[in-house]
Amino acid sequence: MQNSIDLDEAARRARELYESRINVGMALTGPHRETAKNATEAAIKFAENSLKSVTLLNGGGLVAITPVMTLVGATAATDGRTILVIAGGYCLGLLFAVAGHVAGFQAMARRAEGADHFHSGINCFLAIETAASDTERTEWRNRQAAQDKIGRRKVLLYNRWRAFGLFALSAALVAFILASAGGAYWFWNKLGPDSAVAVSSGMPFPPHWLERAGKAEVQ
Repeated sequence: MQNSIDLDEAARRARELYESRINVGMALTGPHRETAKNATEAAIKFAENSLKSVTLLNGGGLVAITPVMTLVGATAATDGRTILVIAGGYCLGLLFAVAGHVAGFQAMARRAEGADHFHSGINCFLAIETAASDTERTEWRNRQAAQDKIGRRKVLLYNRWRAFGLFALSAALVAFILASAGGAYWFWNKLGPDSAVAVSSGMPFPPHWLERAGKAEVQ
């Protein structure tokens, strides 16, 4: 009877110790977890907006090639190589943007998996205090070590995917800038020698644009 009372008292004290540690841990880590949560949400939102922006920029540049060709009277026969290079730059930017979206998904998936394993490791650590024997405590320690090892591996993958996503985002932006710069240079050359005069005089279009527009209407 006395042994039973002693065991109940030991279990009660272990349970109280377990709960007190949880409460202390929550009190100490609560503000940091809230700050980390807010920062993570802001970073995810910023990354999503950035990826959407470079996707729209490259897609818009690609779509704008056809009306610009019509505006300056360019054809595939006369400017096919230049147009192909410019379109290729925008397509490359779109591919990098898609790769950035994939990298973002993979990064967040690995981060979530890592958090699950770390949470399991914490539960194993807390279970050590309530273990009934040294053998059981050793088993819980081994489980904790295994969960922490998997969690660290997931975090490593998360960092790699995040780095690749940042590279893809930067590459998509660079591709857009280079393609747009090439397109602007080609566009200005297609205007002809009188374009500078037309712009400086306040004319809405260079004279040869009006001539091309008139010919198009006659045809």
